[in-house]
Amino acid sequence: MFKSGTIIRLIDVVLIVLFGFLSITDVKNKSQIKLPSNAAQKQQEQEQQIVFLNIRNDHHFALTDQEGTTEIEGIEELEKRIVQLQDNYRRDYRQMILIIEPDAETMIQTTVDVMDLCEKHQILKNLSYPQIDLEQQKER
Repeated sequence: MFKSGTIIRLIDVVLIVLFGFLSITDVKNKSQIKLPSNAAQKQQEQEQQIVFLNIRNDHHFALTDQEGTTEIEGIEELEKRIVQLQDNYRRDYRQMILIIEPDAETMIQTTVDVMDLCEKHQILKNLSYPQIDLEQQKER
């Protein structure tokens, strides 16, 4: 009988300490709910503009958009042209998607450099898989 009384008192003490901690603790739910805004609607309404980039032999490029094809030489010149195109499309509320088409003779590093440029300037990109043709490269 004496031992069961001690256990009940210990349970009482634990519950008092627990309620004490609960009373001094900040129990507010701190969550941030993002409400829809006009910017999100404009982003969804953006028209997508596809631009094709053909990577030819070492740092020679052909950029094809709605205005036609532009021959570009050098990665720095390509970067300037891509950023300029992206800015033009953003002003018109269009989103540029760059489709990268490397030729069979293109070094892989050049393709990686172009993809790094896209990441740097937050340009949506995709590789044209039929252009890559991995099976043909395995046979070489």
